[in-house]
Amino acid sequence: MTLLHAGIAVVALRAQRAQQNGVAPRVVMEQMGHSTIAMSMNTYSHVIPALQREAAERLDTLLTGS
Repeated sequence: MTLLHAGIAVVALRAQRAQQNGVAPRVVMEQMGHSTIAMSMNTYSHVIPALQREAAERLDTLLTGS
């Protein structure tokens, strides 16, 4: 792995960890220097399947109250 690839991996990990810990998508977008929230979410969210599961669980709790 080159230094450039290592740097890119660190940036990606930072964005992924921010999303996992509930940082608002707008904040992730601004920190990553992207022009749109969609770019940030499309770039980093697909690698975190747990985010989908957690969102589904939160929505289920909200709708069912359990």
